[in-house]
Amino acid sequence: MYKYQEQKWIMFVLLFKFVQISKANCKIQIEKVYKSAFCWHQGLVSVPQDLPVDINRLDLRWNNLTTIQNYAFARYTVLEHLYICDNQLRSLMIYSFCGVQNLQLLALSGNKLDVSVYPYGVFRPIENLEYLDASRNMKNGKTDEVVYSLAFNHLVHLRELHVDLVSKPNLSKSFMGMNSLQKLWFDYCYIYYISNKTFTSLPKNITELRMQNCKSFFTIESDALRHFSSLNALDFSGSHIHLHQALRSLYPLQNYRMKEINFHHITYASITRYDYDVILSKEMMKYIATICIQTLDISYNNIVAIKEMSLIMFRHPECFINVILSANRFGIEQMEIEFLYFFY
Repeated sequence: MYKYQEQKWIMFVLLFKFVQISKANCKIQIEKVYKSAFCWHQGLVSVPQDLPVDINRLDLRWNNLTTIQNYAFARYTVLEHLYICDNQLRSLMIYSFCGVQNLQLLALSGNKLDVSVYPYGVFRPIENLEYLDASRNMKNGKTDEVVYSLAFNHLVHLRELHVDLVSKPNLSKSFMGMNSLQKLWFDYCYIYYISNKTFTSLPKNITELRMQNCKSFFTIESDALRHFSSLNALDFSGSHIHLHQALRSLYPLQNYRMKEINFHHITYASITRYDYDVILSKEMMKYIATICIQTLDISYNNIVAIKEMSLIMFRHPECFINVILSANRFGIEQMEIEFLYFFY
């Protein structure tokens, strides 16, 4: 009898140590009433179920999750921020996020989630979400048309979205229900042609559009941005678009008030459709000259000359806070007085 009780006690101690070690692998951090669980580099293949039920933030970055099972987070009912970045996620289930209706931020970047395979209704339980990052998942650009089936129409409170842009995107009408969306970032970017119809399904309330490092990009039709009636920030930095074409794309934005236009390093020698040596003229600058801009970046675009004082013909120079012209090749010797007057 005594030997049995001793063995039972030893098993209890071992089990207690195991549970303690299991919990200790995730660092619990408390700041005032906000409780976070950091479960980095744990080799996890499923969502841990032994964490405090009152955590507000769960960070599962750098693990081995391949799918999120139904009701995987249901015990963490006060969860607000959830990070599942840089795992091996390939699929979600329709009830993956049931039980966490208070979730405000969801980060799924750096996985293998195809934008065309999200189950319909997967975001319905978290319709209060304000920030979604589903970028850096489409590591290889598809050549066929891809229908975006992320069922965004349930995310009526979403304010910021990060997602990949395939070479031939079909941005389905599910986007149109996101009446609160303000910031749209396209991360892994394989698109090579943007027509006047590409963005027609996107909500008109978007204020920031960022398409950085689109290396396959070479054509944008002049009226492609006409659907963004509230736009105040446009970022094409690093994309293969050429300054000549980027300036032409501003045609629908004439007389707008913009916080930022970022055309940093969008002119490449490989774009043979336009001359690599950029010569600014009044014709090229006629649309941007009408815009009230706080920050303008046209650096690193191989601008070699400026004709007809085209760089200082802006109608609203008083709007400028930052103007970045570095890493170009033009000189201002012949228009030094005009430049001083303009910036004064």
